[in-house]
Order: sequence, then C-alpha cells, then structure tokens
Amino acid sequence: MANLARKYRPSSFKDLMGQLQTARALKNALDFNQLNHAYLFFGSRGVGKTTTARILARSINCQTNGVSTNPCGTCDNCVEISEGRNIDVIEMDAASNRGIEHIRDLRENVRFAPMKSGHKIYIIDEVHMLTNESFNALLKTLEEPPGHVIFIMATTEYHKIPETILSRCQAFPFKKFSNHELIERLTHILGCEKVEFEKEALIPIAIKGEGSMRDAISLLDRIITYSGSKKITYDLVNEVLGIIPFQLYMTFLENIIMKNARNCLDLVDTLYYDGYNLKVFFFDLLNYIKNTVLVKKKLYKDSGYFTPAQIADMEKAIAGWDSDELVLTFDICYKLYNNWTYYNTTNSFEILINIEMGIIDIIDRLNKPSVTAVLQKLSHLERAITDGKPFVDTPAKTPAPAKETAPPRKMDEKIAAPAPQNIVPPAVEDDMASMIQKEFGASEERDNDTLKIFNS
Repeated sequence: MANLARKYRPSSFKDLMGQLQTARALKNALDFNQLNHAYLFFGSRGVGKTTTARILARSINCQTNGVSTNPCGTCDNCVEISEGRNIDVIEMDAASNRGIEHIRDLRENVRFAPMKSGHKIYIIDEVHMLTNESFNALLKTLEEPPGHVIFIMATTEYHKIPETILSRCQAFPFKKFSNHELIERLTHILGCEKVEFEKEALIPIAIKGEGSMRDAISLLDRIITYSGSKKITYDLVNEVLGIIPFQLYMTFLENIIMKNARNCLDLVDTLYYDGYNLKVFFFDLLNYIKNTVLVKKKLYKDSGYFTPAQIADMEKAIAGWDSDELVLTFDICYKLYNNWTYYNTTNSFEILINIEMGIIDIIDRLNKPSVTAVLQKLSHLERAITDGKPFVDTPAKTPAPAKETAPPRKMDEKIAAPAPQNIVPPAVEDDMASMIQKEFGASEERDNDTLKIFNS
C-alpha cells in the first residue's frame, strides 16, 4: 500500500479542504491576474502550507490551462511540480540551507529567466530558520524582484519572521483542522481504501492528530498496517496508539471526588508499571476535567472529542459532584503539570512521586469545606432567621428507636434488690488470683474468699 499522506494529497484547489479563506483569496488572485511577488503561509504543522504552495505553483505554470485555478494535472509542468523535480519551481528547505551563502546563490539565480514556464517560483519551507544575515540578504530581492519570479514562503513560527520581511509579503494564516474535519477526511480515505471501521474508532485518531491532517493520515496508515484485514475498532486504535481508555479517567476522577486516595494511588502505580507516559496521562486528565466542568455547567459543545455514549456516561457520573471541587482539582493538577514543564522534568519516577503527593494534596483540600458548602450553610442560616426558627448546623439525624421500659410499679410492690454483679472483668479476675496465690501462697478457697472481698 502506498503512503496514504502522499496518495491523498490534494492536487488542486477543489481538493483542498479547510483553509477556505486562503483558498478563496488565492483563487481570486489567479482569476483576476493579480499575483503578488511574495507570499507567506504560516500555521501549524501538517495543515497544508506546502501543499497549497505546490497547487499555486501548478496553477501559475500549467502548460495546458495557463494561469488558472484549475491546473490540468497531466502536462509536464503539473506532473513535475507534483513530483518536486520541475526545473522552474525550486523547493528550498531553510532549515538545511539557512546560511548567507545559500541566499547569495539564490540571488544570483533569480536573475535568469525560467527555462520552460511563465514564472520561476521559489518555495522556501521553514523560512524562520534563516539567520539574520540571510534575511537581510534576501530583503533587497523581495523588495524588487524580477517580474518572472514569485516567492512562496512557509513557516510554523510566524513571530520569528522579521518585520521587514513581513512588510514585503502577502501573509495567509493556515488554521488547524477540527476533529470533525479530520474524521470526515479519514472516513473518505477509508472508503476509498475499502477498509471496514467503526465510526467511533476515528475519534482517538483525530485527537492524536492535534489538528494536523498529515499526522492524522499517517496514524491511520499505521493502524491499517497493524490491523491487516481486520475491522478497525475503537479498542484496536487505543491499543495501537497507546491511548489510556476513557473509562480510566472517569474512574480516577470519581475516586478523587469521593476522596479515595488509596484507589487513586493504585491506579497511577498501575499506569507507571504498565509503561504509560504519566505526563501524557496528566495532560489528558486536565482536558477531561475541563470537559467535565463544561458538561456539568451545560456549556459543553460537541467538538468530536467524545462519543455520545461517553458524554451520557459522564453526565450520569457527575450528577452529584460539586463544580467547585472539580475546579479546585483542575487548578492543583494544572500547577503540578506546569511545574514539570517549567523544570523540563522527564524522569518518569520523579513525575510518579509528584503525582502521588499531588493526589494526597488534592484530597486533603477537598476534605475542607468548599465554597458551595459555606454558601449553602449561609443560605440555611438566612432562611432560619427569616422564618424565626432555630438554625440547625447539621442535618437532622434519624431518631434512634425507643428503648423498652418496664411497666409502672404498684404502690405496695416492693422493689427487688438488684442481683449482685461481678465488677471485676474475667481477665482481671484471673490475673488477681494468680498474683495473690504467688505472693501469699494462698489456697484456692482463700483465693476465692479474697476475691469476694474485692467484688463486694
């Protein structure tokens, strides 16, 4: 099977999904022949920056349709640009060619006219990796380039581009893909590949993709290879990607709210010895707590993160939970996670002991009265004052069953003397008998008489 990310890479604007605003602006520039001499595409990894640059290059240099939004895809230029071997479309990786000597070579070459196309196009990937000297050397060329040259630059770190460069480019943002968009594309690919799958199985793939289409498709490729001819299921995806099951987060948080430290510590200990990354677990736990609060407050918006069944389970589990306790738990967990990031902690055992102490800290704080409990008590006090009734600090307890009492005694009835009771417990009585016999050599009869004196 071919690499799915390459096989299903868009080759024209009509195949390009997401990035609607950028695509519309570029298509208008092509339709009205208002091409700029320099473009800057910026955004996260795997969102289509280089792909869009190649589509734009094909649209400009297509031999069949000319400058058009619909390149033919079959002419020599279209095929060569797709394969990265066109002589007039030069792709340059700024991470590997960041020195000033590379930019000097580029400045020398831009003077020459294209060999067989209308424009010479430079696609510079990861342009933020250029040195300051390289940016300065490129600046004059960007300001007054030859009419046959177009620069298309791409970067994942927009803030590192000098203002002098930005002012000479048309910059277009590339947003991350939503989970729904990723799932839609993965569904299309699986349909084309004729692979059986569960709809829910694509959710963890989309989550792991983190908004990157390329990463999500690469993960899907890996899962298809692992599954062979088997159906792709939710459990299979979790197993391949090493994802901690949803139910485990629910159980962990439930034990936190129920203040069961022992169960929480056992669960974390199991994850540690099973080889899971505790830092990833804690980050995902933060996201789970956040979504739990949103569900609790009826603010959750379906973002393709949970299945409908999981949302139903969550609503059922948190029905009696306190929102303030959830927020407090998130706050402590976030500070703990932030400390690992601040100190660049990667040692798994160090993270383990931090989590264990964090669990104890959370439960100790939860045992203290929450804001909600205090407000409820004040509300009860206010109601008692208004109604003129005594304030009851603790909920009323169920009265104990009444004890059986003896029937009333008649006036001429004598009170029976209580039966004598042995006031010395049996164990103490045995010890005393042994001591007396040892000290005085008393006989068994005298021992009994002595004990009678103590008992009287």
